Amino acid sequence: MYAYALGHYYDGELPVSLEKWAKKFQPGESLIYRGMAVQQVDLVKWMVRDLFLREQEHKGERIETNVISTHISKSVVLPVYQILCKGGGNETEIIMRGNFYDWKVSVSTKGNKFIKEDWIHLFRLTDLEEKVSRSCCEGFPSDKIYGSFDDNPGQFTVEIFNDYKLYAFMLVVKAKFGDDY
Repeated sequence: MYAYALGHYYDGELPVSLEKWAKKFQPGESLIYRGMAVQQVDLVKWMVRDLFLREQEHKGERIETNVISTHISKSVVLPVYQILCKGGGNETEIIMRGNFYDWKVSVSTKGNKFIKEDWIHLFRLTDLEEKVSRSCCEGFPSDKIYGSFDDNPGQFTVEIFNDYKLYAFMLVVKAKFGDDY
């Protein structure tokens, strides 16, 4: 279905729900970064549940969390996540991967309001003018790597340097794109 920027390393059928992927694929016991890999998957599962699912469940809108590809960091196979939010004629797709050093996140929205640049700058989360190198988006489908926010606030890729900033960034995305979900 997707043309991958770099090869993926999971031999199961993709895309698959994050829950199914996490049950089927566990990093090897001997890997030093095994615990951090499990924490990363849990972070995404909890973040999605806390930010998106909780208030959407009663509205009947659809939120999907999938693994669409994989990549390797520190000898650990890690997922490339897709969060898909649909409802009220709007659709927001978030593609992201973590590699124990940083996160790459692509956001694409259809029918939604754009994020106001000044709102994101309050958080100082990422450089919105900088275009992320395609080679740094390991495992991303090539058609899911976009330009900078400044180039197109409705479809952009950013680099985020820790889990706390990722969570804050997702709060901003939810607040600005998710008002109608």
